[in-house]
Amino acid sequence: MATAPVVIGRYQVVRRLGAGGMGSVFLARDPDLDRQVAIKLVKDDLTEDAELRERFMREARSAARLRHPNIITVFDIGDHEGRPFIAMEYIPGESLADVIKRRTPIPLQRVLYWMESLCSGLAHAHRGGIVHRDIKPANLMVDADGELKIVDFGIARLGDSQLTRDGVLVGTANYMAPEQLLGQPSDYRADIFAVGSVFYELLTFNRAFQGTIADGLFNRICYEAPYPLAQACPELDPQVQAIVERALEKGPAARYQDLAVMSQDVSSARARLAASDEGVTVGGALSLD
Repeated sequence: MATAPVVIGRYQVVRRLGAGGMGSVFLARDPDLDRQVAIKLVKDDLTEDAELRERFMREARSAARLRHPNIITVFDIGDHEGRPFIAMEYIPGESLADVIKRRTPIPLQRVLYWMESLCSGLAHAHRGGIVHRDIKPANLMVDADGELKIVDFGIARLGDSQLTRDGVLVGTANYMAPEQLLGQPSDYRADIFAVGSVFYELLTFNRAFQGTIADGLFNRICYEAPYPLAQACPELDPQVQAIVERALEKGPAARYQDLAVMSQDVSSARARLAASDEGVTVGGALSLD
């Protein structure tokens, strides 16, 4: 791994936080405002690719427009030795992928609160014409106060962007909607399918659609139903089960058409269950691997 830079723009690098397909993320200090920030710096080998550079900068411009308590805040955009970077809010905490990996049962009320927050944040992005296209547990952070934040709009696109070409898969395969895998036109409803997949996984600690491309993942997503929630979580409230199943409908027209509506349904279920499900936990009871 290459040595981390000492500074990026005006920001003083503290340490590397991680790396992804577009570049590395660093914890840094903003000396002007005396606060910690997370910096995403594009990879060296991507700087000569004009399309990828544009995609990275489009992420910054689109994400910077979003102001919502459940979406990470972008503070600054810049250039470091010919490599574009984004400075954004630093979220000390853990991802939902970390939560799921521990396989420690979670209070149902907490899961419902997180899903309500996810739906609310993404609904705000969709109203602005922005589709995330890579919703998955690793891109959903929970801060020290238990609040969910959506991160990495790295492959988000504006509704009218042509940079994501037909036939080019963008996203994490296990959470992709059937229409994406089939090369059909896709829109914000692909995010809704991914939200349903995350919801299922939080309830069961198993992916709705498991495996890899090599062992038939695409066929499972496009043509097979997930392992029934009624069997994976026998005590799960039927209304919650119905919300997940609607989000995971194969056809976009059969899914929720607006995440604000899904958020309202989750909120309604959470309020109704608040008095009756005290102490109820989900996840970790059944391994489908």
